[in-house]
Amino acid sequence: MSDVGKRIRRARAHVGLTQAELAEQVGLDRVAMTKIETGERQVKAEELAQIAKVVRSTADDLLREPAHIRYRINPASDPNKAAIEWFERCVDASLFVRSVLATNGG
Repeated sequence: MSDVGKRIRRARAHVGLTQAELAEQVGLDRVAMTKIETGERQVKAEELAQIAKVVRSTADDLLREPAHIRYRINPASDPNKAAIEWFERCVDASLFVRSVLATNGG
């Protein structure tokens, strides 16, 4: 499965559409949409723009890796600012951390 296909599938599922529903709204048949999502067929620019519109996203977001994947912290290299900020946001948002802090009076 292609990375773009995975992101399209996730975005489609996030808005609650089936492959057939997305395909219909984009003007493709379901088989073509399946092939796009599985990476058997490349998505055309016009199709990607329409898919992005239907799933309430942007073509850029569907084409690029999410920040949490791009900014992995590698202990062998210096972490960059974006990676550190992402990690801190994850920790701040963690329900586990919140519950531990609440339990310990933090």
